Amino acid sequence: MEKVEVSLTETIEVIADKTTYDPVTRELLIPIRLKNVSNEAIHKPVIVSVKTFGSGMGIFLKTKRL
Repeated sequence: MEKVEVSLTETIEVIADKTTYDPVTRELLIPIRLKNVSNEAIHKPVIVSVKTFGSGMGIFLKTKRL
């Protein structure tokens, strides 16, 4: 079987589980699950790319002039 790279953007749902933050290590843990919402099987490997993260307020506050 030939392997073909395809986008799963329309066939999966991202489900975020409980987020935890450790102030000592300054680590934020955001577990996610990918749910197949199509009628087709998804075969491994699945590669996830995060293109953006957060609200954007960090950049706003960083560049805000007082």
